Amino acid sequence: MCAGRFLWIIHAYAINVFVGDQWDYNEPTLFHRQSVWAIFRWQSGPWRQGLGGLLSSWIGPLTCWNSRYDSFIAGGLIIAACLLALYLKFRVSGKLTAWDSLIPLFVLTPVQYETVVGATHFSHGPLPLLFVIAFCLAWTIRRSALKYAALLLITFICTYTGFGIFVGLLCPFAIALDMWTRRREMQNSEKCASKVALALAGLSLASFLIGYRFADGVCPPHGLGSPVHYFLFAAFMFANFVGLKAPLALVSSILGGSGLLLFVLGVLLFAMRKRQIIPLVLISYSLLFAVGAAHGRMCLGLATAIGSRYMIYLMPAFLGIYLIMSGYDCIKDRVMRTVMLSLLTVLALLSSFTINSVDRRDMAAIRRLRIEWRQCYLAEHDLSRCNQKTGATMYSYPDRIQTKIDFVEAHRLNLFSQ
Repeated sequence: MCAGRFLWIIHAYAINVFVGDQWDYNEPTLFHRQSVWAIFRWQSGPWRQGLGGLLSSWIGPLTCWNSRYDSFIAGGLIIAACLLALYLKFRVSGKLTAWDSLIPLFVLTPVQYETVVGATHFSHGPLPLLFVIAFCLAWTIRRSALKYAALLLITFICTYTGFGIFVGLLCPFAIALDMWTRRREMQNSEKCASKVALALAGLSLASFLIGYRFADGVCPPHGLGSPVHYFLFAAFMFANFVGLKAPLALVSSILGGSGLLLFVLGVLLFAMRKRQIIPLVLISYSLLFAVGAAHGRMCLGLATAIGSRYMIYLMPAFLGIYLIMSGYDCIKDRVMRTVMLSLLTVLALLSSFTINSVDRRDMAAIRRLRIEWRQCYLAEHDLSRCNQKTGATMYSYPDRIQTKIDFVEAHRLNLFSQ
């Protein structure tokens, strides 16, 4: 049912016309085609395109660069991530229960609508989510050689694919923590394999930094801001995930988001104390993204924290919390476990039971803007006039994209393919 609704959102609101960052995302894959390695390493803002760029370069020519197809593929990747999450729960606990219905509620929540109907890119959300779960699945492999080989391969791909970079940061930490936790029971061969894996994980991360532009983003380079602002930014993100919209209910968002963020931090400390690597990685991933988003978008104001495209990066935290509550034997007290799972149920329903009216209105606005702008441009071929006539912002269709519009028209691609 969650997957069906998710696909319905794409069917109802995704329109075949590039918008916003998509004009830049497709630079190395469409407008100035690059080599496979160049696409893989292509930097789009603070992240590299990685496997998402390659996937786009393979699929684009088959669909005439139809962005509506991209939305469905992105949705399919998120659904695949949901299936992997269910399998991860099975690998961790050896069984599936009725409580596991919380996983699709969290992973397929409609609050992430912008990931599939906004400026969609496979590397911005869908593939990092898929890979962070795959990384955790690799951690369940029993044979150490195969386990570390899988971890390193996934880490390398994930590091270069969007905000999967945070997996690259976490992998060396996770291996080191595992080595220290099991130092007395590890055989010499496994210790050796762990040390080699730790070194290679560090090299993988170091390779990412070659040629990296740290100032490539929206906000100019700046030092660390106030911890209070970072906390509030992250709190607004988590509040938005459960349907508390800061512009409409500021006090509720501050209190509810702060309480939820403190709860997430508390579970993180609990997972660290219990040395449960998988929940630790999942929760840490979301928190690292929240800190990174706060640092990179604070100049635009705290209101940017409620961006729908950020919500997909919070899902690993809720998955990690669910696993620590249900998949491991960390909480002995059945009453406490039931209470915690009931709390997660409430959070899942707040996020996913229905489509928030604000989100529904925003999705309708995205659809209307794209349809009106496309119809206007197909009729008048005047970028500035269509921006003014439809109310499109310079972010959606800036003047500098005229040559790219001419390119897709000459080749009958995207909005000109129908």
